[in-house]
Amino acid sequence: PTPKPAPPKLTLVVMPLVALAWEQADELNSRIPYLASDGLPRKVAHVLDGASQSLFAGAEDGPEPSREELIRSLSGQASLPRGSPEDHLLERLQETLPGGDAMSTVLFVSPEKLVRSRALHALLRIAYEEGWWRCVAIDEAHCVDEHGLEFRHDYRLLGALTAVFAELTYMLLTATASPFTVQSLCITLGIETDPVVVRGTTRREQTAYSCTVCEDGPQKLRSVTFAVEAAHRGGKSTMVYTNSRRGTERLAGSFREV
Repeated sequence: PTPKPAPPKLTLVVMPLVALAWEQADELNSRIPYLASDGLPRKVAHVLDGASQSLFAGAEDGPEPSREELIRSLSGQASLPRGSPEDHLLERLQETLPGGDAMSTVLFVSPEKLVRSRALHALLRIAYEEGWWRCVAIDEAHCVDEHGLEFRHDYRLLGALTAVFAELTYMLLTATASPFTVQSLCITLGIETDPVVVRGTTRREQTAYSCTVCEDGPQKLRSVTFAVEAAHRGGKSTMVYTNSRRGTERLAGSFREV
């Protein structure tokens, strides 16, 4: 008898920055070319963004569902609209390689998309029932912790995943998790078994740190602008972090005036 091919393997990656998700998906697709059984190329990585098929009639920044509503939607109350991006992804999961083996798929979503999209809930439910899911990776997992500086409320609702899909493997990734934060993440996300904790070092050979003392906001802006200009003259890229979207927009406006 012909051996039954292994089921498709889906890895769900939850990331807070959609732009970074697109960058990583493009990198994966450039490194892992796939040819389906029809001989045509397929992508291994996909990004779902936007708020199509929202739980509510608002946009992605509209009202969010309660944990109970999200559990009901993930448990089978959501439907998969024909012709939607999620419907096309379902077709992708059902495809095979020329030899009959299954193709792996990496799906990047934002926490807001995962929490609010009924169509995505239906796709995940089908993948779970078919045994297609490999694992769930939650990037920047410290955003779950309400005591952290980067707390995002949609992250807290991700515990609905472990409530509905308890048998899956969950990987929480963060560079800023203290022992207290690790414990808080497990409680919030409903991870009852002792997790395997893998710790790296904060020392990074390719990274240098320096501090500049600034007396006020204008001096801080001048210092940052000077550093960005110096990097630009040297043909280097610069990334500037702020603690709010308003601060980011204000800095971007100042850079454009230079």
